[in-house]
Amino acid sequence: MVDTLLAPFEMLGDAVAIGSSDARDVLGMTVALQRLVRTEDEPIGDWPVLLMRLEALCADDDSACSLTECRLEGGYPLVRIAACQRDVQAYLAERDDLFLTSRTVSVSEMATTLAHELNQPLGTLSNLLGGLKIRHDRGNLPPDVLSGAITDARDQTRFAQNVIARIRDFTASRRPEPRTLDLVDLVERSAALLDWLLRSAGTQVLIRRTTTSVRVHGDRTMLQQVLINLLRNAVEAMRDRAVMTRRIDVVIGCNGERATIAIIDRGSGIAGSEAMLFVPFASGKPDGMGVGLNICRSFLELHQGRLWLTGNDEGGCTSHIELPLQMNEGRDG
Repeated sequence: MVDTLLAPFEMLGDAVAIGSSDARDVLGMTVALQRLVRTEDEPIGDWPVLLMRLEALCADDDSACSLTECRLEGGYPLVRIAACQRDVQAYLAERDDLFLTSRTVSVSEMATTLAHELNQPLGTLSNLLGGLKIRHDRGNLPPDVLSGAITDARDQTRFAQNVIARIRDFTASRRPEPRTLDLVDLVERSAALLDWLLRSAGTQVLIRRTTTSVRVHGDRTMLQQVLINLLRNAVEAMRDRAVMTRRIDVVIGCNGERATIAIIDRGSGIAGSEAMLFVPFASGKPDGMGVGLNICRSFLELHQGRLWLTGNDEGGCTSHIELPLQMNEGRDG
């Protein structure tokens, strides 16, 4: 219920908290408010303590914040902080910087596999043209052979163009655009962006849902980057496994008012490395930058979601994603 009450404020980016009807406990707060009261201590769960913290914040002339309180139907207290425009702009700049950093990291990690994928059609084109040149010079180039070679060359060119177009769309610079998304469609499109990596690694991706419709509200590219990063990690984790066992299961479902995604690999697991998973710049990959999981977690937190990793019965790792379900219908991205 609290998530439903907070959802409109979350979409607007408002700093809002809701308390229990007896005004004793904090039932929930938006990300914007969490940023204002962020602390190294335990999260604030006491409503009077939260009010004191917010009143102190607004009393600071440098904050330029104002506090408003009201009661919702059912007697639930609601408090809202109106921040100055300077704070809003700083938050948007911070979010965009994170967005751009993630795209840079993703493109860097895709570079090797992208080059491999483009080498295939370019190599085929080179062989076709070389063969045609030899047969032309010998005067032995029947029209049907020429026609077939042109058709093959056109198909390979289109294939290369499609690869480039997918990456261009993925890395296009723009501001985040939240909208209603179908998670099954999002997972399928994310796997399609990694089709060349999956083929070269001999890895299958099996996607299944446990419910008919799983919709969330968020930015397509941000969430797509999370999925691509986790899928790529799963592929890399199974490099040393037998080809017939290289399979990633992606299970999409619901848990109450939360959408869930489980990405299950059959790699070496995470035993012994749990403490280092989200440590910045600590990477288990020889060419990794050690920021991928941190960016994934940050993006999901911006969407009121969370990310955690566990071992699984297959001996590998399972990446768990939770996001608030979109309760109302809206347009798909």
